[in-house]
Amino acid sequence: MVEELIDNRLVHQAEQIYALMDCARRAADAQQFSAAVGAHRVIAEIAGMLRAPAKPYAERP
Repeated sequence: MVEELIDNRLVHQAEQIYALMDCARRAADAQQFSAAVGAHRVIAEIAGMLRAPAKPYAERP
């Protein structure tokens, strides 16, 4: 299973992003906006646009 994920990484990422977009859409339709935002955060992490949870500027070393 691990080898399949490594060999088909882009396909796996696309599948996960597609599923999370559906979750975000359903959450927004149900007015569960924090769940929708969370799904979009995970999408950003998978896509490599966000590496870790964002911290306020004052907390950064």
